[in-house]
Amino acid sequence: MGARTGAQFLQRIREHPRDLWHRGERVEDPTTHPAFARGLRSMARLYDLQWERADECLYDSPSSGQKVGLSFLIPRSAEDVRRVSRMMKIWADVHFGFMGRTPDYLNRAMAYYASGADFLGEKEPAFAEHMRRYYEYLRENDLCLTHTLIHPQANRAVGPAKQADPYLAARVVKETDGGIVLRGARMLA
Repeated sequence: MGARTGAQFLQRIREHPRDLWHRGERVEDPTTHPAFARGLRSMARLYDLQWERADECLYDSPSSGQKVGLSFLIPRSAEDVRRVSRMMKIWADVHFGFMGRTPDYLNRAMAYYASGADFLGEKEPAFAEHMRRYYEYLRENDLCLTHTLIHPQANRAVGPAKQADPYLAARVVKETDGGIVLRGARMLA
């Protein structure tokens, strides 16, 4: 697949199976829902921008030869680091720094993990290979990762399991053949 366009990003959101709820109502299409549509369009804009400025935002994949996001580049020189920095600045200029977790953020982390795959494999060689394959999968499909950091706390005197609301902190409530069901929240600090 290689680098995505904004339209491909939005189409993937529309097609991907999910069970998304907002304020007690199921969200059928996040790309048109008032709570999500504008943020998703802003993200799609970044995917379009990488094609509009392909010389500065894309590079040829070492495995497929397709154009892929420069944020996935494992630097081999100081110039590579400068190239990635310029690409990230191009994206940041579009959103004025207000989108704190754009795809380039964790793409960089995954590129660095992949560059250190040999270290990850010192105790268990499979870890190195898993990291390399995961990084390549992310790069070749131009995926966007995110993460959460902490549980919300209404009562800071007790941990997540002892909060008055048992669903305050995100937890798995059910496992099915199709995946897991989560309930609760996580916060970005």
